[in-house]
Amino acid sequence: MPQNDIPFSREELQSIVRRARVLIETVGVNPVWKKVYENLELSVSTLDAFIARTELKD
Repeated sequence: MPQNDIPFSREELQSIVRRARVLIETVGVNPVWKKVYENLELSVSTLDAFIARTELKD
């Protein structure tokens, strides 16, 4: 892993999102948890884009 102080890879982030989607599809969620998930997905997407830019610089 490049020395960019990010303790996880893009693949690990994508795995978290996939597992959350499976959980939601399997169990379902109430509106509060759905909003939490949407916020998490947005944050993960932003972080993923940052990691991608950082990897390009290395």
